[in-house]
Amino acid sequence: MPPALEQTLLGRYEAYWDAVYAAGDPGGGQPADPEDPALAAATMDPQLPATQAFLTTLRDQGQVLRGRPTTAPTVLAVLDYDQLGVVTDCVIDIEGSGVFDAATGAAIDPTAAGTSTPVTAELRLADATWKTSNLEIVEGRTCAQSDG
Repeated sequence: MPPALEQTLLGRYEAYWDAVYAAGDPGGGQPADPEDPALAAATMDPQLPATQAFLTTLRDQGQVLRGRPTTAPTVLAVLDYDQLGVVTDCVIDIEGSGVFDAATGAAIDPTAAGTSTPVTAELRLADATWKTSNLEIVEGRTCAQSDG
């Protein structure tokens, strides 16, 4: 795989996480924003509506998502005539992450720092831009040191 393509895929995968956490906590005491344009720029169906539904629930409850996890993705493959990229990662929660009340800042559902979750993501080429189309937790797999 060409190094430039690998770097593009990794960068676009990171853009997904950046968009989710920016929309999850827009600041100023505002709850999550499921309509943040950065989401559509980094994500597509079926992951986009799933992410928006999660953020809508947070918004409707006056909550935010804080503490973007640490990621260290690896590109596994590029398939389907270079239209599909598959990335694996070990997502690690950081201190102070989880769901919080937007107005008070009180923790509602904090996550334990260092909790690791193995994920696989699919990115698809749409209008000349790679977007995360699917992100799944890999059940039955634990994160290995080399995953992140």
